[in-house]
Amino acid sequence: MRFLPLTALLLLACEDTAKDSGDNGTLGPSDSSSGDCSGTAPTIEDFTVSEGDPVTPEGSDTPQPTVVFTIEYDDEDGDAHVISLDMWYDSTVDGAVDMSEPAPQGFKDSALHDSDGNTVEACAGDGGTVAFGLGVTGNDLDFSTEYEFAAILYDNAGMGSEVEIAVGTTPAPLVAEE
Repeated sequence: MRFLPLTALLLLACEDTAKDSGDNGTLGPSDSSSGDCSGTAPTIEDFTVSEGDPVTPEGSDTPQPTVVFTIEYDDEDGDAHVISLDMWYDSTVDGAVDMSEPAPQGFKDSALHDSDGNTVEACAGDGGTVAFGLGVTGNDLDFSTEYEFAAILYDNAGMGSEVEIAVGTTPAPLVAEE
């Protein structure tokens, strides 16, 4: 089992095609001008992991593999206008991921924007798709290796989805052109 510090490379969150606002402030149901809409936890409908493009971190000459997560979700009460995500992984593909330690990766309190760039209004975040690329610092994620990932998605009230597990493979290393 490996728990590693991870670095989010790209973060897009949406209701259909919205993206992360970059505002990582803490928002709670009491901050909503339209009242508290909390009451049900979000549901992860689909969780997939695919190969990302290798990335060379700033200050390094060594490319690192990345994976791209896509999570489709619903939230019946609409308070997924601000979401958080916790993510764990390991290289033992056995249908379970050790989640006994705090999540080494995720994103916190990301206010969503619609496809026009407008902030999704409080209590209007009833579902969508979250997609982001992820690389591991310290070159600890191996190329051409299958990993198992576990995710919990939280809504604005802090209610978490059931754990969803997906399997994905990191890309092959880049081959230098001659």
